[in-house]
Amino acid sequence: MYLDELGISDNQLLVSVSKKKLKNATDRNYIKRRVKEAYRLNKHLLPSTQGSKKLIALIYVSNDLMGYHDISPKVIKVLRKVPVAKPPQE
Repeated sequence: MYLDELGISDNQLLVSVSKKKLKNATDRNYIKRRVKEAYRLNKHLLPSTQGSKKLIALIYVSNDLMGYHDISPKVIKVLRKVPVAKPPQE
């Protein structure tokens, strides 16, 4: 999920991991750290437009604990699907 926003200075990321899917807080934090790192290393894949930044929400829905090498290709796939924003019209 993403949203174009004009009032923010940089792209922002939200990572959500369900407590129902992963019971332990350490497991949820592990996944959040891996997703954030995959985003940090691949954020250059986001289409850039002048004056428009994105609010991005990544929601982890698996019951399984995945490592970085499993998560990274999925994050890359999502980042490539984010559409190019149209420039703001006045």
